[in-house]
Amino acid sequence: ETQEMVLVYPGDWSFEVPLPQKDTGWTQRLDCPVGELDGGKISVGNLYVSPMTLEITLKRDVGMDMEDTSEEAEQAYIRWLGLVIPNSITLTTYDGETITLDWYVTSAYTGEFEDWERAHSFTLSSIIDPSKLQGGTITVNLRFDAGSVTIPLDNLTPVEP
Repeated sequence: ETQEMVLVYPGDWSFEVPLPQKDTGWTQRLDCPVGELDGGKISVGNLYVSPMTLEITLKRDVGMDMEDTSEEAEQAYIRWLGLVIPNSITLTTYDGETITLDWYVTSAYTGEFEDWERAHSFTLSSIIDPSKLQGGTITVNLRFDAGSVTIPLDNLTPVEP
């Protein structure tokens, strides 16, 4: 059986979808200790949340010997890189709605390599209004039993242009 396409409105059609020209994200400096991994104290630095993404920065107070090529040193470095994954972080809105993370987008150093500060970015499981997180919480459960903390999001502010 063949199907025939019917053109309802003939012509050459185009349209435009206006997109916001400013950053719609909100941010908060957290500076909160979370735990310890392989002799280094780990803290949560910055939080950035947009309607579709979350970026969280982890900082380690002591570096690692990058000249050490032993299996133990390599495993310690791998643990540092993999401290957080989508199911280890939960956002909760001011009215108790839980926002989970779906996918690990990227991970990058935010300063000099020796600073041991790393940004981890994720997509959210649903599109949200970041202002709903004001008064909510973020729970960070580090992998490898390195620590856990729930931090109030009482100082979230819109990103300045």
